[in-house]
Amino acid sequence: YLIEKNVASVISAVSTGGPITSCSLVKGALPSGMTIKNNCIIQGTPTSNIGWTDLSIRAANSTRAFTKSIKLAAQARHTTTLSKSYYGLWRGQEVEIIPAYTGDLPHKCSITPELPSGLSLVNEASRRCAIVGSPSVASSRRTYKITTTNLMNSNTVSVDLAVLVQPAPVISYSTRYV
Repeated sequence: YLIEKNVASVISAVSTGGPITSCSLVKGALPSGMTIKNNCIIQGTPTSNIGWTDLSIRAANSTRAFTKSIKLAAQARHTTTLSKSYYGLWRGQEVEIIPAYTGDLPHKCSITPELPSGLSLVNEASRRCAIVGSPSVASSRRTYKITTTNLMNSNTVSVDLAVLVQPAPVISYSTRYV
């Protein structure tokens, strides 16, 4: 079960045997804000994230007990933004374009089309889905789509990149009579 952080959720239990008179969590932990009722209904508003976790729930009545295992995760949706929609990059100079996020961070990302030579998409703790490197070949302006994904949703943001060649410096001297 995948539930959304900060959104009221109910995971209903159905007994195909006798009535449930008590229920308990025997393995794992629910996210903060969630509880398990005597009828084995899990409900509440999760206020913390948990990745996929194994839960074991024990349902019982006066004569028998049964344990059921489920998987549960809670995470918030995310959005991805960039500070600019166009970046003119200089060939040979290091760049780092790091997206900003609201909600929970993505755990996976991809980009299309392939980035210019010398640039790559990294997904590290401090640089989630960032474009980094030193472009080595000039390229004209082109639109790239970065897709970021967490457990709740995927997001795509577009960015235009061009790799420019810096002109050679031109110097001159004014004519001066000595």
